[in-house]
Amino acid sequence: MQGCTGVAMMGSLQQPCWTKGLNFPAKGCTSNGFSHQVKFSNVKPCKASQIEGSVVTGRPSSLSVPVQEIGGDGSRFLDHGLSEADPDVHSIINKEKDRQYKSLELIASENFTSRAVMEAVGSCLTNKYSEGLPGKRYYGCNEYIDELEILCQERALAAFHVDGKNWGVNVQPLSGSPANFAVYTAVLKPHDRIMVRYYFPSLDFNYSKMTVNLVIVLMYFCKLPGFGLASWGTSFSWIHDTQKACLIDYDMLEKTAILFRPKLIIAGASAYPREIDYPRFRKIADEVGAFLMMDMAHISGLVAASVLNNPFEFCDIVTTTTHKGIDGARAEKILDMASITLNKNSVPGDKSALVPGGIRIGSPAMTTRGLGEKEFALIADFIHEGVQISLEAKNLASGTKLQDFLKFVTSPEFPLADKVSELRRKVEALTTQYPIPGV
Repeated sequence: MQGCTGVAMMGSLQQPCWTKGLNFPAKGCTSNGFSHQVKFSNVKPCKASQIEGSVVTGRPSSLSVPVQEIGGDGSRFLDHGLSEADPDVHSIINKEKDRQYKSLELIASENFTSRAVMEAVGSCLTNKYSEGLPGKRYYGCNEYIDELEILCQERALAAFHVDGKNWGVNVQPLSGSPANFAVYTAVLKPHDRIMVRYYFPSLDFNYSKMTVNLVIVLMYFCKLPGFGLASWGTSFSWIHDTQKACLIDYDMLEKTAILFRPKLIIAGASAYPREIDYPRFRKIADEVGAFLMMDMAHISGLVAASVLNNPFEFCDIVTTTTHKGIDGARAEKILDMASITLNKNSVPGDKSALVPGGIRIGSPAMTTRGLGEKEFALIADFIHEGVQISLEAKNLASGTKLQDFLKFVTSPEFPLADKVSELRRKVEALTTQYPIPGV
């Protein structure tokens, strides 16, 4: 198995992808650089804050002098801060900062990063193009980028107690979708078959959060003939989840795999509150000659802490990120209005993943800010209050469609606006007691 992705290093560990038996850099990987044309407008010129040495000759200087302008005629520029260079962008960032400070951030795939990480991703590393892998770059002068990426690989292996002699790790992909698609293109050929989890109780959004992702995957790989597309499945539905227990039916999985003969079987979900039976997955994959991949993005912290079973013992490929009555779509909107940020989520019995019946709640972001069990009990009360407002609003709306509901609750005449405002006041009274790391 050989595969690589050619992306610029941005100084952060975003979406590691481990491959058993492959030590990067892989042979045969090449990266091509292309110049992108970008039109700039309404941006002030830059001003250098400090420079040492001679700009013209590059010789060291005995003095370190703050320089307001550098360059001769025709090449002079100023280096303003963001508030001066682009006040519009600066204002938008400040508004988002204020929103994060006042809101309950409960989206499971979000978290607050540290000042140290912000310093790294906003550093001089941004200036460097580094397509390729350590020791095999398209551009020169990447020795320190190589050093950083190797360090990142070593830390990823250590975090999950993985032996670098048996596993290789690619830390370059910047999000889940390209990381997983890189796996597909590395181990599959066009028209090979993939087996992925049905969307109940939930499949990770990275697999098909947008229709285009689903279409792109199906342009190259095959679903099970005779089976309809799962609403949130990358390829097709295959695991039978009992409506009562919401458990994976491994016997049905095995029967379907024997029938379909996939090349790749993918485990993992964003809201499956059970241990995954990796030995059983491994047995089924071996029985049909398939690769076994686990996307552990939503449980990676528990795997690293050895709270949940380790997929590396049984899988060929593992991917992860480092930092996911009333239907969920309507409750999500009301909770957004009340400074509670979470996302709608499919639950057993739903007829559409676009208007699912549940919401997904994650704790990482708010525990990072310092909230504990006592505060989360209060958050549960806030969520319940928001759901009750949603139910009342649904009954008052003139139509039954989601668009009718959204138009109703955002209108100036919305009769429950005072209830939403009071809930928001209580939420922000809690959140503003806790600082945001890094900002």
